[in-house]
Amino acid sequence: MRRYYASVLVFGLLCMPCWGQTVFMQALPGPTIDLTDPLNPSVDAGNSISLDILLDATETTAPQVVAADIMLTVTDPTAGNPGTFGCSGFVFDDTRADFLLDTCSLCAAVCGPPSVLGIVDIGGSPQDVDFLAHLGTVTFDAFADAEGDWVIGYLQNASNVVIAGTGGVIIDIINNPDAFIGVTVTVRQSVAADFAAPAFGVSFSDRAWNGYIDNRRESNNGADLNQGLDKITIEFTTAMENKNGSPISAAAFSISDTAGTPPAIMFTTTADGGKTVTLWLSDHITVQEWTTVGFNGRSAGTSEAFSGSIDIGFLPCDVNQDGRCNPLDVTRFRQYVNNIADPEFGIKNDFTDINRNGSTNPLDLTGLRQLVFGTGLATKSWAGETLPPQP
Repeated sequence: MRRYYASVLVFGLLCMPCWGQTVFMQALPGPTIDLTDPLNPSVDAGNSISLDILLDATETTAPQVVAADIMLTVTDPTAGNPGTFGCSGFVFDDTRADFLLDTCSLCAAVCGPPSVLGIVDIGGSPQDVDFLAHLGTVTFDAFADAEGDWVIGYLQNASNVVIAGTGGVIIDIINNPDAFIGVTVTVRQSVAADFAAPAFGVSFSDRAWNGYIDNRRESNNGADLNQGLDKITIEFTTAMENKNGSPISAAAFSISDTAGTPPAIMFTTTADGGKTVTLWLSDHITVQEWTTVGFNGRSAGTSEAFSGSIDIGFLPCDVNQDGRCNPLDVTRFRQYVNNIADPEFGIKNDFTDINRNGSTNPLDLTGLRQLVFGTGLATKSWAGETLPPQP
């Protein structure tokens, strides 16, 4: 069974008062995990999540901390998870300014079975602790069958959680036996990498889809082919990156068209950590042709490759998206603007904003008629014109 590794955004996860002290976990920074609730991190099945363990161990009876002994645990509160979610590694970094100790001469952690994550033993040169201290970073594997909610925390028990100060002074013993306090991590069903599916209500300008035909005007002066799509936004089902693991860029994309003269991809911009990518082109896509945008990369943080392509047509007047300009397109236009029909995908403006000004109004019907008859701002009559077969 393959395991993949990822990280999550920074935020506080668990905060517990214990005799004036607090222990909590905080997630590490990273671009690949979708966090909708700051108190409940989530990770896709088949991936891993790394968490910082921070300790508020401000001392009152002694000036320095020299040791800590904490038992971390992972439990399934519903006892219904069939899969495995457990510790795979623990890292100490005594070079951090906020590390619990000044230096770490004895730092060890043992990963146990999922029900008992492990024991963290830490000791070394003392450090004045009047701040939030870093104890270590632990990584948890969410196996492919681990979908559901898991709780990460520590067991409050006098024999398991001890913070000791100089001279052997015990600064605090958390003596609430068998009380488990933790934070819930939701393991989501693994999402296969793909282009996000088109949807009614989501504009083509926000999520390009395969087979869309740009039916709007090709010119703003009746002479030059100076209008059309010059940027394309592609949304994936999950965050993506280049094949070599670098952040997603133009290197992962290709462009071609049925005329053999496609515009170039000048650069890309990303959103949602690489889940949404906008391609900025050197020119408009070619009129009366199909343009194909290809992708060859992989899911962010994993080695799962994905490749695919989206075909986009450009045929002025083709409101009903059948690859030809005919009277049915005027009928479909009227149905959209009079709320008699809805498009299967996208929004009405994707098909009715003939003059490309961002809204639909009577001037768009005038523009459609101009495209049909080759008058006004149209460069020709598009009546009877068709697209070549879709690649």
